[in-house]
Order: sequence, then structure tokens, then C-alpha cells
Amino acid sequence: MKKILIVDDEKDIRSNIKAILTDENYLTDTAENSDQTLELVKKDNFDLIILDVWLNDSALDGIELLKTLKTSY
Repeated sequence: MKKILIVDDEKDIRSNIKAILTDENYLTDTAENSDQTLELVKKDNFDLIILDVWLNDSALDGIELLKTLKTSY
């Protein structure tokens, strides 16, 4: 089963995407900022990451986080 990480600072968006993907039988996890994302990626392998570009109250925005993920993982 494919595993997807949803990264968005807005709880409603995370919840809605998670509900849709869960209904389609995907395993999902969520993160609200770059720190949570990096911790989850260290612990687990994801087939896909849905990443918001603008992450409020986050150490890294979506573009910076994507660059970090790309070089580290």
C-alpha cells in the first residue's frame, strides 16, 4: 500500500486531503511544519509528499523544505 505524507500549515486542508486519500485506501500521515516533516521522513519512507509552498510558523518554507528533502533523502 502506498504511503503519502501531507504537509500543510492549515489543519482543515490536511484533514480534507487525508480523508480523501484514506477513502482511496492510501496510508497517510500529516505534518504542519518543516520540523515535523523532517522528523517523520527520518522515521518512515513515503511514496509521495504533498507539500504546501507557504508554511506559516515553520523554520523552512515549502521550497526550502523540498530542497532539503531532495538533497538529504
